[in-house]
Amino acid sequence: MRISHSEKGYTLLFVLVTLSVLSVLALATIGISLQSSRLTEIRETDITVNQDAKNKLKEALLQLDAVTKKFDSNALFQLISKPTEFQPLLGNKIKIIDQFNQEKAPTNEVLLLWNKQQDNNVLKTLDLYIVSTIKKGDQPRIRKTYSQRVYLSAIPNFLYYVLGSSSKVTLQGSPYITGNIYSKQPLKVTATPDFKYKEVDDSLSETRKMYRNISAHPYVNGKIKVSTNEKSLLHCSDFLECQDTSNHSKVFRASGKTQLLAINDQFIDFDYLFSLNDFLSLPSPYNFHDGTLENVQSQLSTALSQNNFIPYIPKGFLDDLSKEKLVKSKNGEPVTIASNISTSLSSNAPLIIDGDLNIYSTGTSENPLIVSRPLIVNGDLLIQGHVEFSSIIFSLGKSTLQDAVIQKPQNSTNSLVLLSKGPVLINRINSFKPIQNSTANPLFDLEAFIYSDSPDITKIFGVGSTLSLKGGIFTKGELELNAYRGTFSKNDFTNRNDLIVEMVKGEQDDPATFKSDNADRLQLDYDASVLKSAGIMPKNKYVQLFVESPKIQIP
Repeated sequence: MRISHSEKGYTLLFVLVTLSVLSVLALATIGISLQSSRLTEIRETDITVNQDAKNKLKEALLQLDAVTKKFDSNALFQLISKPTEFQPLLGNKIKIIDQFNQEKAPTNEVLLLWNKQQDNNVLKTLDLYIVSTIKKGDQPRIRKTYSQRVYLSAIPNFLYYVLGSSSKVTLQGSPYITGNIYSKQPLKVTATPDFKYKEVDDSLSETRKMYRNISAHPYVNGKIKVSTNEKSLLHCSDFLECQDTSNHSKVFRASGKTQLLAINDQFIDFDYLFSLNDFLSLPSPYNFHDGTLENVQSQLSTALSQNNFIPYIPKGFLDDLSKEKLVKSKNGEPVTIASNISTSLSSNAPLIIDGDLNIYSTGTSENPLIVSRPLIVNGDLLIQGHVEFSSIIFSLGKSTLQDAVIQKPQNSTNSLVLLSKGPVLINRINSFKPIQNSTANPLFDLEAFIYSDSPDITKIFGVGSTLSLKGGIFTKGELELNAYRGTFSKNDFTNRNDLIVEMVKGEQDDPATFKSDNADRLQLDYDASVLKSAGIMPKNKYVQLFVESPKIQIP
């Protein structure tokens, strides 16, 4: 069969068109591949810029952290304010600048800007910047600016916890706790609380064994951080759930979000003498060098009597305490404060009591005694009655809170920070007022952060009384909480045996009320508002470095 010339022409045309289409598709595919390859290269360059910037920030942070470990907080904070002295310590990792100008910032060099607006005596804020720029071949220039905020904090670690001990925390019975707990040794939990009733300690008597409620579990809504090398983080007894060694979390009430954690980060113990000397600014050689309670009291008395940097006023009772700097006890009798005390001096000027101090209030919650000035007590401290505090107190002896109601003034974030060199006793006698859980009742018996530097055990009782605290309790020695959970049909007991009978009767006769969180007799709730108030903040000796995540800034 013969093919005409016209048909041959159509075939040739079809082949040419097909080849043209295929060529266009091939060119398009090649173009897309080239464009994709270019975008991939740009993306790789972008990732390189980001990673290089982050790596240099990490190197700078390591260098900054190494510097902080060489100095105490006072020396370090002074150095930061003197760039000519601080810069050489940073080597070639960081350059200190007065202000950051993104356009004029050098490439790939970490810059440090001291954020003075957020500074105070216990916290320094630093901003790190790095401008990273890369241009490869015919790619567009990629420029990224990263910033990272760094905090150098001399705030004592214990202020971050509702409960803690540099030794061991023991929960006996069923306290109600909201906030984080720190224990250097494994936490101990038992269903059997000790008793403290009308100043009689029944912990060694047979009456203790008469009450043991294995169904009244402690409530902990927070993290329990244990710094130990032991395999077990929790030592448990009496509760049936203690038999299940694979899951100790059953010991705590399910309604609380309890996390039991082993921590590797360094916990910096509070240096009491450093903080006290910093607060008083005692001249050398009168700064404290011996940490025993008796020697610290003696050293302070010597410094006060042999130097004129603080006027000596030998009065036992004063009408206008706002004008005084130092009060000496008369004939060894305690100094008594029974009227409001504030300061007409600088906000941090303390009133120094060279002897024992009783803060005694006969007022009610509507008319409390008001203390809004720092106090240094070179002796024992006793607080009784309704008192509103906006103050820090250094007590160089033992500290007793006897039937005290301590709260912060209205419209104030400051309350009481009590730092006791000696042991602390919180004692409430025969107080069984109804209380509600912390979310429903904003009023607490105590609004304070309390620290004891004594190696002796500190015991808190919510068995022979009712006690609620907003703030925190931390001790150098072992800290033990004893708590009963249940209601009472009467508010007064003639003897401890009647109290125990009523406790057992309460849980048998009214199980629904007993199981409610409102039946907790000892409640602790963490309050972080004190961290916002540098005026009543003690300063720790060593500094910790806190780092925010790096943030990218688009030019």
